[in-house]
Amino acid sequence: MINECNRCLNVEGFDSFFKKPIRITSSGVCNICKEWEKYSRFFQEFRSIARFQLSKIFETVKKKEYEYDALVSLSGGKDSSTALILAKEKYKLNVLSFTIDKGNFYRGVQETINELTDNLGVDHIFIKVPKSVMVPLFRFGISTLSTGGIQCKICAGLVHIPILSRFLLNHNIPIVLTGLDLWEIQDGYLFNLNQGMKIENPFLYTLPNLRSRWNKYQIPIEDCLNLLQRFSNGQTFLRLKKEFLQITNNLLSRYRLNSSEIEAVNKLKFYDIALTALEISSKKRQLELLKRYRWAPPRDLYTGELVGTDCKIGGVVNAIATFKQKRRMWSSRIRAGLVTKEEALEEIFRKKPNLTSICATLKELGFSQLENRLIAGWNNRIFGDLYDINLINEINKNLN
Repeated sequence: MINECNRCLNVEGFDSFFKKPIRITSSGVCNICKEWEKYSRFFQEFRSIARFQLSKIFETVKKKEYEYDALVSLSGGKDSSTALILAKEKYKLNVLSFTIDKGNFYRGVQETINELTDNLGVDHIFIKVPKSVMVPLFRFGISTLSTGGIQCKICAGLVHIPILSRFLLNHNIPIVLTGLDLWEIQDGYLFNLNQGMKIENPFLYTLPNLRSRWNKYQIPIEDCLNLLQRFSNGQTFLRLKKEFLQITNNLLSRYRLNSSEIEAVNKLKFYDIALTALEISSKKRQLELLKRYRWAPPRDLYTGELVGTDCKIGGVVNAIATFKQKRRMWSSRIRAGLVTKEEALEEIFRKKPNLTSICATLKELGFSQLENRLIAGWNNRIFGDLYDINLINEINKNLN
């Protein structure tokens, strides 16, 4: 019989990727939920304070008559779309939104962005990154998936952050609004506490471990190399390292800020407000809000789960995750109160992964097999906890 936490979906066992046990305590809750009990009151106090301060911050900014009150990075997914709607409709901010198209959108996302920004009357800028620049990164990330998302770390650190930074330098905008949701802020807050970092209000200022990485490009590169080395050895690691550095050097040559730009960005004073996390306490209510503004998830989502509703690369990763991995991911959302256990299970089992769409994306990236280039391939015990080998075999049959 499975010994499951009374609050979340965690089951007793060992988390081989994070190298820590999951225990069900005598009170019937797992040690992760138990640990959160120590910090949840302080976290909620931060949220209450930020909510109280929010209107004052916005009113002060409006009185100063900036060109734009706030900048919104709009991916077209449910969370950034929520932030944009709240900024414009609830708080009446004069917003500039921008989207970086990296060739990873689900079908229809760009049209959704156009419709939403038109309906809201928001100025919007698209930046198109050539597919030829991003495809090598996406290919590398998917073929080394068990390192924990190389493609996401590098996409954010070497492409998104430099472009966002230049927006802040070129426009005198006092507020950045993000679509980070409640569980992401909660997990980031807990991580920072465990690292012994001093934290300002995480709803109003970037979490210190994230802000400290802005335009410090060697940090995400070294993080990824350390993960590659953990899961490969000898000549395999040297080949992967060489390929990875070629990819990152190409991105740096296009998007990195020079030293004077970095110095100028570091001097900027702006709020970094997690508006979706502040305002949204229930995924159900969030979807009701989005529906009123005619936002709908992409029709070709690779699973029934409403996660990563903009990026099809993330869609592949989520689709092949094991039930054990999905238990862990959804447990964070349950602890944040965004969904109930029943709602989380409904999401996970809504429908089977869409093999046709998954294979189409993999073929676009040049895959004839969904490969794992790390130690022991998909047969490694750690990777077996993360990714569904039976589904991967089905995908590879369909790719042939």
